[in-house]
Amino acid sequence: MDRKTDFLWVVDPIATSAVANAPDAFNWLFDAVRKRRQVEHFRGQFGSAVMHVHLTAPDDALRIRSGLSDTAYGIAASHPNEVNARSLIDIADRVFDTTVQTAHEIAMQINQAGGWYEEASCRHH
Repeated sequence: MDRKTDFLWVVDPIATSAVANAPDAFNWLFDAVRKRRQVEHFRGQFGSAVMHVHLTAPDDALRIRSGLSDTAYGIAASHPNEVNARSLIDIADRVFDTTVQTAHEIAMQINQAGGWYEEASCRHH
């Protein structure tokens, strides 16, 4: 499907349909774009309303979080989808290291940058 649609399928019909069906929604979060072209399509469709946020962490932290062995993690990290996803850091509007900041701190910074996350929605768990 990716090749057939030039990675557009995630934007149209998925995202455009969701947005059209909830016209009163102020904020949207579309998780896990993995290709540069997907980000380009989101920006092409929604323009300056798009903020591409890239979450990252050092490999040691990611390996521990994954629960995989070193070998299995190495295989997963070298998969082309993962390599592509990690390369999106180069075109992100905002980058956050999740070992340095909490989810709440990241959400507040996104709010300050674009006003897309409401304080009332941010809860400590």
